[in-house]
Amino acid sequence: MLEKAAAGSDVALDAGRVEVRRGYYDLDSARQQIEVARTSVAEAQEGLQINQNRYDSGLSTITDLLVAEEATLSSQMNYWEALSRYYIGYASLELAEGTLNAQSRVVRP
Repeated sequence: MLEKAAAGSDVALDAGRVEVRRGYYDLDSARQQIEVARTSVAEAQEGLQINQNRYDSGLSTITDLLVAEEATLSSQMNYWEALSRYYIGYASLELAEGTLNAQSRVVRP
C-alpha cells in the first residue's frame, strides 16, 4: 500500500513537472510570436503609408489602398492575439507552478 502511494506521488510530481515545462514553452512561444507580430505591424504600416502616398499621387487605385489597410488591421489583430496568448500562457505557467494568486501580475496588470 505504501509503495502504491509512493508511486502515485511520483506520477503526480512528474505530471506537475510536465505541466510546468509545457507552460514555460507555451509562454516562450507566445513571446516570440509577439516579436514577429510587432515586426509585421511595422511593415504593414510602412506599406500602408507607401500605398497612401501612391494613391494621393494618383499612382494606385483605391483597391490597392484598401488592401494595404486590411493588411495593417490584420497584422494588428495578430499582434493582440499573440499578446493575449502570452498572458494566458503566463497565467497557465503560474497555475502549474502553484503561484497564481490575486496579486499576480496577470490578474492585476
